[in-house]
Amino acid sequence: MSAMPTRKSWLCGKAKNNRIIARAVIRLLKHQLEDETVPVLVIERIYSRCWAGQIGLGILKWAMDKAKIISEANDSVILVATSDVGLTQTIKSKFPKLMKKKSFKFKLPRSLNEYEYSDTFGGRLSAGSSVSAELHYWPVGEPEDRPPEDNDDDDDEN
Repeated sequence: MSAMPTRKSWLCGKAKNNRIIARAVIRLLKHQLEDETVPVLVIERIYSRCWAGQIGLGILKWAMDKAKIISEANDSVILVATSDVGLTQTIKSKFPKLMKKKSFKFKLPRSLNEYEYSDTFGGRLSAGSSVSAELHYWPVGEPEDRPPEDNDDDDDEN
């Protein structure tokens, strides 16, 4: 795991021998979307011993679950995005209408490290760099995705 609060590594292991079968860096960044700043969980390239759609879907599900928690806590939309080819191909084949694509611009957070590495944003980068990438994304917490609010005031009358 990384010590930087804006990065998180997620590991997926086999139960029998605890060997890592896949890993990905997931970054929490901010993107300016129309009139508001939207948080984005960016799933970087997924490294695995052998690719299987289940691996990518497991990592995506984990990120979507985290995004839902953040969305509900802040009552706002959060995006989950990736440039990982294996993951986008898996999603396109199983759920073609769920995925959207757009160009994102981010400013990486300042760091105590002079440089950091990112597969998504082009390799070695200076801390605090402005970066951009064409990413596939999924919104989490859009108004139509949310359940209707419970406005039942009957309990107050008794």
